[in-house]
Amino acid sequence: MSTCLPVTPYNKRKYTASVGSAVAGKDFAKQMPKHMLRAYGNYRLPGEASAWTLGLGMRMQSATESGWDIHNGGRTVWNASVQYALDAHWQFNLSLNNLTDKALLHGQRFRAVMAMAATTASRVT
Repeated sequence: MSTCLPVTPYNKRKYTASVGSAVAGKDFAKQMPKHMLRAYGNYRLPGEASAWTLGLGMRMQSATESGWDIHNGGRTVWNASVQYALDAHWQFNLSLNNLTDKALLHGQRFRAVMAMAATTASRVT
């Protein structure tokens, strides 16, 4: 059995009109990506290995900028998981996030360190 869940939001982030049209057509939220795509899939192995489930996912987004014109290019982050169902009540899951160890924020030292710590952490649940 396999499942796949793609999600594709689109953010319209331009002023459509203003008094005196000083900002009409300008970007009001450069820190938000305009395009994002997220897709995750799981595959349960057949037969006697059906207790095992493999997962793969990706998060993709377009470039962003901060209020101080710090540019963060578009990126794709890959994640994977392995799950084992011991019985109907117990499941073990190993999730690996940011498989390529991609830096997510540039030029913002504290936020970059915090983001990398959060996304490269592996967990067992």
